[in-house]
Amino acid sequence: MNTLTFTRDQLIGITELQRNASAVSSKAKEKDLLVLKNNAPHVVIVDCDRYEQLLEKVEQADIYVMLHERKKDTVWMTTKEVFADLSLFNSGGTTEYDNRKR
Repeated sequence: MNTLTFTRDQLIGITELQRNASAVSSKAKEKDLLVLKNNAPHVVIVDCDRYEQLLEKVEQADIYVMLHERKKDTVWMTTKEVFADLSLFNSGGTTEYDNRKR
């Protein structure tokens, strides 16, 4: 698991959050904040735009993993082999479309 690193100015006590929610939310627009409860990490506050970016990165990573897994288990075919399997080529190696152009 990755570790999160926060600077001292990104640490907010839960009491400060309760007393100054508006100021803390304004600060969260500028940088991610780590809320401490009993001097232990409790929650992270991030701006909505940043949250959407993080979700997008997670989605991209999921897609990458899915494609990588599919690639491992797949025997790749050439385009010509795919067309042949789909009966798009005639015995001369041309498609019906090629024959119409002549």
